[in-house]
Amino acid sequence: MNNLISVIVPVYNVEKFLVKCVDSILAQTYTNLEIILVDDGSPDNCPAICDELAKKDSRIKVIHKENGGASSARNAGLDIAKGEYIGFVDGDDYIAKDMYEYLLNLIEKNDVDVAQIQSFDVDEYYNIISEKETQNISTILDNKAYIASFLQCKGTIALWASLFQKDFIGDLRLKNGTSNEDILFEYYLFKNGGRIFVDSAQKYYYYQNNNSISRQRFTKCHISTVDNAIEIYNDILVNNFAEFKVYAEFLIMNKIGNYLYLIPKNDMKNNHCQFVINYLKQNKAMLNNKFLSKKHKYFLKLFLLFPNLTKYIVEKYLNRKK
Repeated sequence: MNNLISVIVPVYNVEKFLVKCVDSILAQTYTNLEIILVDDGSPDNCPAICDELAKKDSRIKVIHKENGGASSARNAGLDIAKGEYIGFVDGDDYIAKDMYEYLLNLIEKNDVDVAQIQSFDVDEYYNIISEKETQNISTILDNKAYIASFLQCKGTIALWASLFQKDFIGDLRLKNGTSNEDILFEYYLFKNGGRIFVDSAQKYYYYQNNNSISRQRFTKCHISTVDNAIEIYNDILVNNFAEFKVYAEFLIMNKIGNYLYLIPKNDMKNNHCQFVINYLKQNKAMLNNKFLSKKHKYFLKLFLLFPNLTKYIVEKYLNRKK
């Protein structure tokens, strides 16, 4: 067990956290690492911090590029990575000292293409703010079982939670210009085969920024989750992956429900929202999906009948919770 692991870190506006992040990678019990810091045109002091960190350890490489988003940064890292294995860590997160040794051991002992662990949520002071419920279960999933699982929004679907065999990734790259890109990447990665070991150990510390994506605030991520779900569904239809169709329909309706629940009433006339509403109208048969919760079904059916009234009630409710 001495193969090179390339760890790709997209860096943008994380000067407060970057040293902690990189130090946690440098401290790994598995030392044969290539650490690729991708400065994605960060406007703060991150570019200089990256260069200083590279002087600290010869395993660190730095890429400076124009801003293109997290997917673009990860792709830039993938393009130069020399490791037999690929890992991802976000620049404002950090990892347990044995995470990569643990993941590599799972892959090599179980002859799988990917190994995945779980995470803790932490605040800006590195305090654990939520204890996620994880069952003490370790399991191997083939590609069909894994796709069915994440299309039902079960388990973890995040690049940073996993270690990948580089040969399994091949020439596949993340879609630029989108959020929630992890699910698209993993769908295309696994749709034609592969096996993953899913483990309940929590070894990644994920920073929850209260000023960024929130369950109570509409963001571009909600736009991407709908678009990505539809893209997956269309690919399933084109390739006649009949066994995934019911799960993909659930994913679309689930994401459309979240989208319409959170989008401000004043934004409902924009082009994308109108596209989403028309898609819902044209595909309302998906509301009969057996995996969709009653709450989602009732909300979407009510929205189709009384969109303005439904949004008025929702916004009153959300404003009361603030």
